[in-house]
Parts: sequence; structure tokens; C-alpha cells
Amino acid sequence: MENLLKEVCRISEKYINREFLSSEYYNIFQVIDMTSNETGVHFAFIADLLNPKGRHRMGDVFLKLFLEMDIFKDMNFESANAIVEREKYIGEVTDETGGRIDIHIMDSSGKCIIIENKIYASDQDNQIRRYYNYAESLKTEYRLIYLSLFGDVHDEDKTTGNDKNKKQLVQGVNCHILSYEKDILQWLEKCRSKNEVSGRPMITRSYKSLY
Repeated sequence: MENLLKEVCRISEKYINREFLSSEYYNIFQVIDMTSNETGVHFAFIADLLNPKGRHRMGDVFLKLFLEMDIFKDMNFESANAIVEREKYIGEVTDETGGRIDIHIMDSSGKCIIIENKIYASDQDNQIRRYYNYAESLKTEYRLIYLSLFGDVHDEDKTTGNDKNKKQLVQGVNCHILSYEKDILQWLEKCRSKNEVSGRPMITRSYKSLY
């Protein structure tokens, strides 16, 4: 992962002013905000790909590919007009509610995808439990995702419950685990292979920097 982040940081800024038709307007530095810490660099890029209004200007092509994962089977998420928010604030943190969701995606019908990104950061108390309670309060269909390097939960007891909660969250039912090692890399490969992308060198170079 450290090598991956270093490669992203080496992308040359000479690509900033290239032509629109070749997608050279797609400036990876503006997407990832190089002023932030490096552990968030790759995640910012992924968030932009998932956004139908992202700087890639490819609409919902990448979000549709993301929705092909098994965990979204039968969800019928409407990707075209989905709204993507990073660091969505859902209230003051308590034992049961609140916090900031790393990526929050909602379609026009109210269906929701919540992604918690965990690389090197430790799990917060009841974090997934709080996001689960928020998702349940929406009274709609949703997917709650815990994304880590290798598909493991750092501290399951800490992040999914507390002494007040008798019901433990069930992986694959109440929340879903994805990994960068398998799920995200496979998705990125699909994105890079799309015909719409193959003729846009700035985007394909950005993908390569993440491998």
C-alpha cells in the first residue's frame, strides 16, 4: 500500500492543461487533494470515480461497475443521478448515533450505500453500530460497507457494539466487508478496461498509478 501511495504522488503535473477530448482536464492532484495525508489519497480517487458528477466526467460508468459486486445483487440502485458525499456528518457522536461517514451514496429513490474506509486508522467505539443505526433510521434499502486492506475488521467487538447492545451485527447481513486487495483492485481493473476509458490517457495513467 505504501508503494501504491508513492506512485500516486509521482504523477506529473504536466498533464493539468491537456485537451478535453482526451480527458487531460482530469487532474488527479485536484481529485485527491495532495494537501491531505497520504492515507486518504487513494480513497479520494476512489470516491471521485464513484461520483457520477466526478471530475472524470464519465457519468455513472464507474459506479455501475462497482454495483456489479455480489453485495449489491437485487438492490436495483439507481446510479445515474446518485449523490456522493465524502465525510458526511450525521450528528454528534454518542454511544448509538452520529459521526462522519467516509463515503455516502444515495440514489433518487433514497437507497443508500455507506462506506467506512479503514487502512491504518484504528476502529472507533461503536462506529459501525452508529452507522448501522443511521442507515436503519432512513427506512430504506441500504448497504453498509467496511473497507479494509485485506478484508478484515480491526476490532469487531469495539466497532459493532457495546454493553448496551445485545444484538451483534452480522457480517453479510447487517454490514459487508470489502478489501482493497481483492474487491477494489478487481473493480479498478474493470474500470480501466472500459472502452470509454481506453481512449482517455490521463484517466488510464491514474489507474496505473494505483496498482
